[in-house]
Amino acid sequence: MTDYRLLFLCLILFTACQQQSFTDARDGQVYQLMQVGEQTWIEENIRYMPSAGGEGAMQTAETDYGTYYSWDEAQQACPDGFHLPSLSEWLLRMNSYEGSQNPRRGRFVHKDAKDSTLLYGGMYTQGRLVAVGRMGLYWTATDSTSTFGEEDGVLKPAYLGIHVYGDYSVKDSVNVEPTWSNTRDRLFNCKCIRD
Repeated sequence: MTDYRLLFLCLILFTACQQQSFTDARDGQVYQLMQVGEQTWIEENIRYMPSAGGEGAMQTAETDYGTYYSWDEAQQACPDGFHLPSLSEWLLRMNSYEGSQNPRRGRFVHKDAKDSTLLYGGMYTQGRLVAVGRMGLYWTATDSTSTFGEEDGVLKPAYLGIHVYGDYSVKDSVNVEPTWSNTRDRLFNCKCIRD
């Protein structure tokens, strides 16, 4: 009788674990899901690689960081049933962390309590990876409605991204906050949230 109970318990646990994962039909990548309040996020950075002809999406040997996307590619990075989170969705996630508000709508979070799924993958810019291990930069779906500068006489829009980095102004903290970004020459990682 005990053997059957153990088998039944194992089956329940296996089923529960299975329900916490998601397979991207586009490329067969399996991702873990995580609950943050009412939100369901894909834990890992997205690894989907768009078809050839994109604006520069790239992957590195450090596969834990996922794929680096241009702004346009980021709009297509999330699988069906998920989307690139807006700034307000990111802020809901950030506000679930214990910590104090910072001056730029982000939070100072104790380094031991930081969300371990926010990785310091840096960014890809001017032909190389920079700030790996020191910063994590993630696209949001929010247009800042601001401008960054000119390219070929045309104003370039800036978009908000999420900036995760160690902050020494508040002892033992990590700073998680929105940041501005130039879309034309920087590639960032993506997180996805369920529709």
